[in-house]
Amino acid sequence: MLRRRNGFIEIRRALYNGGSFDGFGGYLLVSANPMLRFLAVFIGVACLAGCASAPVQEMSDARQAIAAAKAAGATGATSPDFSAAQAAIARAESHLQAQEFTRARLAAMEAKHHAAAALANANAQHTDAPVTQPH
Repeated sequence: MLRRRNGFIEIRRALYNGGSFDGFGGYLLVSANPMLRFLAVFIGVACLAGCASAPVQEMSDARQAIAAAKAAGATGATSPDFSAAQAAIARAESHLQAQEFTRARLAAMEAKHHAAAALANANAQHTDAPVTQPH
């Protein structure tokens, strides 16, 4: 049975000899506009594709942030954030090897965050140091 309601076609599935409902009370709402259907499918596929790809950009950003913190003088002994960044990038690389891309992306973002904090601490330590003028 088909009924039109608020721009949607309501499809009522008939139950035959012990059939079951589909979890939506037996109703399936389908847009009457094909453009809306296409848009919904496109958004769903784009979301799945975005989650399934390797976090190349995030890994690169994290490595560059760690390199910048190291160049500014951050070390594991002087900055706990630098140690945390190195641990997070190692965790991200192991997740990447296991093809756990979502976890790798999150660990890379965490590494970048810690590296940025280590860079800020290293820069703050350099500005607090007394500056000697050449004579």
